[in-house]
Amino acid sequence: AAALSRKTLCSGSQDRTIKVWSLESFSCTKTFLGHRSEVNVLTILDSPEVLLSGSEDRSIRVWDIVSLTLLASLEQAHYSSIVAIEALRPG
Repeated sequence: AAALSRKTLCSGSQDRTIKVWSLESFSCTKTFLGHRSEVNVLTILDSPEVLLSGSEDRSIRVWDIVSLTLLASLEQAHYSSIVAIEALRPG
């Protein structure tokens, strides 16, 4: 899984991690831990700049990619793995 913003690339993996990459320095700035199974889907919201992640473990997590912290976790969000996340924008 991958998601892209203006300055950041995020990648999710079968190793249960999410890596945040700086497009300015081409280096990994943070590795997020928390999912108990592979990360299937990532979506970045622009304002505020947050990352939504969905996993085979049926959880959805919300990460702040500016402060590089976990904001929220929805455990067992579905009866099966999370394979898509779409952010609905007002208007």
